[in-house]
Amino acid sequence: MAVLFFGITGCATVGLQEASISLLPERTLTHWSPVSSIAFSPDGRFLASGSVDSRVRLWEISNKKILTEFKFEGLFASEVWNVVFSPDGKYLAAANNEKEIKVWEISTGKLINTFTQKKGMIIPPGGIVYTPDGKFLVIGNGWEKTISLWEVSTGRLRYTVTHGGERLPMDISIALSPDGKYLASGSKDKFVKLWEVSSGNIVSTFNTPSERITALAFSPEGKHLVSGHLDGTLSIWELLDGNGKLITTIKGHQSLRGVIISPDGKYVVSASSGAFASVIEFWELPTGKLIASFGTNRPLINCVAYSPDGKFLATGDGAGNIKLWNVNELITKMRCF
Repeated sequence: MAVLFFGITGCATVGLQEASISLLPERTLTHWSPVSSIAFSPDGRFLASGSVDSRVRLWEISNKKILTEFKFEGLFASEVWNVVFSPDGKYLAAANNEKEIKVWEISTGKLINTFTQKKGMIIPPGGIVYTPDGKFLVIGNGWEKTISLWEVSTGRLRYTVTHGGERLPMDISIALSPDGKYLASGSKDKFVKLWEVSSGNIVSTFNTPSERITALAFSPEGKHLVSGHLDGTLSIWELLDGNGKLITTIKGHQSLRGVIISPDGKYVVSASSGAFASVIEFWELPTGKLIASFGTNRPLINCVAYSPDGKFLATGDGAGNIKLWNVNELITKMRCF
């Protein structure tokens, strides 16, 4: 189904006709520099944003105030590609596009630890993730094609495993199951690997219908895994005892940047941004039915995040804006019939 691009538009379709619909965000936070990563705090009160200016900003959503700011130091600005809150909301971890992952205590602004990699990092959104108990960080390193488990408090490396694949530097996507038992990894190759987090042992490998995995996401109950691919393909897997069965393949828009699943497990949300336009699509889980779609030609959307209560979808764009959209309004106005 086609999507028109005149400001914010979607597919409210009657017969063969497309309609452009006016839609405004509930709130807009201005980072000033292009936003490359965003994350909600576990309680939904705060939002963290990372940008190309080496800065991580912590926002209080209700009054749109910047509570504090963290920065990666260096002679040149680096891009903050990942921000993630600890499960208890007390700490914030971030990774830049060089060699560092930093963890700060939010209440004091104190730097708790820095994890430095041997080589430059290529980490797409989702390349670092906390274990559910908050004790460990899982880090995906695209340059070295590795996934490592680090103890946050001590900085101790527990283990490193190799995803494999092409020898050239590559993006690597990772996702952790809600119970913390399994870790999924994907890259330029046509396979997803499932690992046991406690041991680092490989559990299974899924052969995917398309190459270049750019995003992975587990459903909230851990029953499904979704892999997103650069060509717009979305693969939905049913998981049972570490084995995956491909149940649905969806063809969305190319240049897919991110995939997230709504907190209630009803929708898969995909974000695609090409040279001239961005598209956000809502798909029914697990059927893969397209529910709603909206897009913009400028500014391009770089990242998306779901609020923990499922009421808001946040988008970060190249103009330095973080926009919070009412999900019910999005689905109602941008529904695809």
